[in-house]
Amino acid sequence: MNKSENVKQLLEQQEFERLSPYAQKSAQTQGREFEEETNSFETAYQIDRNRIVNCKAFRRLKHKTQVFFAPNDDHYRTRLTHTLEVSLV
Repeated sequence: MNKSENVKQLLEQQEFERLSPYAQKSAQTQGREFEEETNSFETAYQIDRNRIVNCKAFRRLKHKTQVFFAPNDDHYRTRLTHTLEVSLV
């Protein structure tokens, strides 16, 4: 067993220890409708979350949630972007 498999198993074990008995665990997923290459460092649910957070449609929400328009040449953080970045720390 290599290091990356150990990381994934550790994450899945932590889910069993920390989450409610009623919570769906990533190790118990029924799989995918279409086969895809798996990542040995992330659980299935982490892959899904990253796919959603980084998709174009989700990122377009930042323009919908702004309170005001900032100038085009100004560097700013929207509430959506700030919340996502803070939650990942």
